[in-house]
Amino acid sequence: MIVDIEDGSVVEFSNAIPPYELITEIETGNAIYIYDNCFPKIDCEGKIYNVASDGSIMFYKDLTKLNYTPNRQGDSNCIVCAIGNLMWHYGNNGYPSLISGMEFSDVKTKIDEIIMNEGGYANNNIPETISKYVKGRNSGYSVSVTNKWYPSYKDVKKEVAKRP
Repeated sequence: MIVDIEDGSVVEFSNAIPPYELITEIETGNAIYIYDNCFPKIDCEGKIYNVASDGSIMFYKDLTKLNYTPNRQGDSNCIVCAIGNLMWHYGNNGYPSLISGMEFSDVKTKIDEIIMNEGGYANNNIPETISKYVKGRNSGYSVSVTNKWYPSYKDVKKEVAKRP
């Protein structure tokens, strides 16, 4: 989709499902393309808009009002970015040594290194990766991490209420 930034009108629109590589975000020049479950979104100064199949634009969510604004995935693996965002959140909320002296890209680099040493980008490697990252940043912190396979909506809702 191409949108005129002055008046928000859709200049060109494609309803095709993007390839897997585009199902997060791709930044090209001044344009940012965001996909949520294969559906295109528009990011405009922290406000996200849906695009209907007829090309009309509808308000979706305001990211400026969220208590937690995730860092963008960029060119990293989705598991690495998710863990990085979790560490970044807690580093800014009570556990500063998790990120002290680091930029978000540094956090992702360290997590990427750990998960690759654990065997690569697989959900089974998440618990040990998080544990090693946390202990490596502060041996006084304790952490317990488990994978919840096939969570129900109730499980997700319960966890989201307690954590970012």
